[in-house]
Amino acid sequence: MTRLNMKKHTLLMVLVGLFFGSSNAQSETSTLLGKGNLKSWGIVVTPQVQYAEILGNRNAFVGTKAGFVFNDKWIFGAAGGQTVLEIPRFNPDLGMYEELEITQAGIFMEYRLFPNSLVHLSFPLNMGILQTESDSYSPSPWGPYEGSEEYTNFYLEPGINVELNVSRFIRLQLGASYRFNDAMIAPINSNLKINHHPMFNAGITFGVDDLPKTAKWLKNAIKR
Repeated sequence: MTRLNMKKHTLLMVLVGLFFGSSNAQSETSTLLGKGNLKSWGIVVTPQVQYAEILGNRNAFVGTKAGFVFNDKWIFGAAGGQTVLEIPRFNPDLGMYEELEITQAGIFMEYRLFPNSLVHLSFPLNMGILQTESDSYSPSPWGPYEGSEEYTNFYLEPGINVELNVSRFIRLQLGASYRFNDAMIAPINSNLKINHHPMFNAGITFGVDDLPKTAKWLKNAIKR
């Protein structure tokens, strides 16, 4: 075999190897959850408290997050909560003070980094709707004036949490996030501008990260 033929033969073998290698790589489609099939799934619930300074007043949200966890790392779910205290604000349109109560509802996505470590990080991204109810009261010569208004705006809130694995089914969570509140949905001409603000949260997560595996473990434990 001549040197030229040997080079052609070697080149052909390399091309064939690259073809089959790329074919195998393409058969394992990369997805958000990783390569290959779903390995595990479960459910989690997290009661939590979030501290924030809103319109110059300190307040807290109490709420709950609940969702499905996939492959121990990704969580997709819904969250809701409301402020503990009323927030005073001067309304220039009415020329009087009003008391605000805020309710939040939305969805979230969260990624856990090394979830099986005793202490690890998670990165949540929350988004949803803030419903703000306003009650105002003012005395006048013609009797007391009472008014109410509802405001609705969109919020986006990325964050980071530190989690501690207390047991197989319980995690403690401390973290911080930053909430963006620019998008007012209704009323469009509202004078209510809720400031962007950092938030600090604490919560406790109850959950089963792998329901099929846990069910099998419980079944074997009962048989014993």
